[in-house]
Amino acid sequence: MFNKIWSGIGVLGVAILAMQCTTQSNDSGSNTNADSSAIAEFTSNNNAEAMGSFDSHTIMFYNVENLFDTFNDPHTDDDSFLPEAEKEWTEKRFNKKISNLADVIIAIDAEPPSIIGMVEIENKYVLEQLAGSTYIKNFNYEAIHHESPDERGIDVGFLYDTDKFVVEEHYPIPVTLPENDKTRDILYVRGFFKGEEQPFHFFVNHWPSRREGQELTEPKRVLASEQLKYHVDKIMDEDRNPNIVIMGDFNDYPDSKSIWETLNARNHRKPKDNELFNLSYEMHMDDEGTYNYRGDWVMMDQMIISGNLLNNRNESFHTNKDGLNVFKEKWILYLDKKYKEYKPNKTYGGNNYYGGYSDHLPIYMKLKKSK
Repeated sequence: MFNKIWSGIGVLGVAILAMQCTTQSNDSGSNTNADSSAIAEFTSNNNAEAMGSFDSHTIMFYNVENLFDTFNDPHTDDDSFLPEAEKEWTEKRFNKKISNLADVIIAIDAEPPSIIGMVEIENKYVLEQLAGSTYIKNFNYEAIHHESPDERGIDVGFLYDTDKFVVEEHYPIPVTLPENDKTRDILYVRGFFKGEEQPFHFFVNHWPSRREGQELTEPKRVLASEQLKYHVDKIMDEDRNPNIVIMGDFNDYPDSKSIWETLNARNHRKPKDNELFNLSYEMHMDDEGTYNYRGDWVMMDQMIISGNLLNNRNESFHTNKDGLNVFKEKWILYLDKKYKEYKPNKTYGGNNYYGGYSDHLPIYMKLKKSK
């Protein structure tokens, strides 16, 4: 089955098709960077139209690949991302990265996302720089961030459009690992879409990596899953029809132990309102993915929802079982000549600067107003 990709989004689609591309060579192929002029024109001319509809909300998640500022933080291991480091992470490169990410956000759907979960961000400053960047600053995004104990200094974050969503509370959920190992917290955000009475619960995740091998590191992701499940179960105990959206880079697959067994996020044909449904499962089974590992697409980035959100009789919003999309436009990819296929156009490969977007593809879904 062909990869599910974004297609045909009206005025913005025309703008994207009009973009001109430039090519930058690297060791394994060529990176393609989009000209932002068409997107800028769309933003200035159509902002009011994009903000006008509250019959639907787009929810986006993106692993943005090492979005560091250019300042030295003595409390984190950010030494590789400084102007004087081997990577030469300068203000110019930082600003280009911000512009690239803004291009993706504005192009993700017919209207900019109401909610954006992000991982691999250093701090609140970088989120605020993104929210205030030229192409999206008029959409009134606010940033939520809590410092986590991750030794690399990469955290999770949350952007929300204040014209569409009201935050009631937010806090980090610590993930405690053995032997004083450190990892990212899970970010919890509770709030209401404007005009609605039913609360939404968002969880943004970035679970421990597989760098030391899948088998050795799996217990760490199971521990993260246990922490998440504890908080999800608390919500479900209080509300039999909850609106829950779990998103993240889980460093595991939809059928991995941490998600399928521990979190009990599956894809039952008719899930109950208080059961978890993994929108990413079928895409995983069809060999689609958000990250390309040695020529294979893997579904590390996922969205999991409460079954209530599949019920079009829900008093608030709903989506469909096939409602998840991977944004895979050619202008955020490059051709890997070794594997003869297009892959995410990343910012760095080791210390080699390519000037791309991210080594992951973003995912998104649309919540539609229930009739």
